[in-house]
Amino acid sequence: MRYCVLSLFRYANKSMRKAATPMAKTPRPKKVETTEKPTSVINLTGFEKQGSAALSSLNFRVPPAFHREFKLYAVQNGMSMVDLLQKSFSFLKKQRGS
Repeated sequence: MRYCVLSLFRYANKSMRKAATPMAKTPRPKKVETTEKPTSVINLTGFEKQGSAALSSLNFRVPPAFHREFKLYAVQNGMSMVDLLQKSFSFLKKQRGS
């Protein structure tokens, strides 16, 4: 009895493998070359920003309420969250005398 169940299982697996069709390959998107270069260098109290090549990643978690308030303040004052963080850090360093 055991042999019959195993052979049925093997037969089912073989027929399933034959019935399976390979997935169609999707073409890769073509690269679009841009001729634009970073046009300006922005100096924010010692922080130079020239395109995304000069930036480094800074990852940390904050509570959702703080994130919402921080982003809202940045938008209301017409600046990005990165600019707000940089200006806040510069202000804090000046206040503490560093």
